Amino acid sequence: MAFNSWSHKFVRKLVKPLANSVVTPNHLTTIRLLTGLAACIALAFGDRTWDIWGGALWVVSALFDRADGELARISEKYSEWGHIYDYHCDVTILGLFFIG
Repeated sequence: MAFNSWSHKFVRKLVKPLANSVVTPNHLTTIRLLTGLAACIALAFGDRTWDIWGGALWVVSALFDRADGELARISEKYSEWGHIYDYHCDVTILGLFFIG
């Protein structure tokens, strides 16, 4: 599977310095979860200003979702548990997004 979309290339450059650090893909998944939850909460207010904040947070969350996989691949810091954690975070956030 090729990971050559613009978003893959963009976040790859951002996470490359983290490859040999203590930061793990699960750290980025947790940030994705938190920013995704914040986006869903903002969208639930139903106000234009909050919708804009929610949309911006959603984009940030999506980039962190991409970044965790990129970091896992380039640093070889992947695990079965990390994959399950990422999957459940994605399903939770996507479900809450439509509710929000």
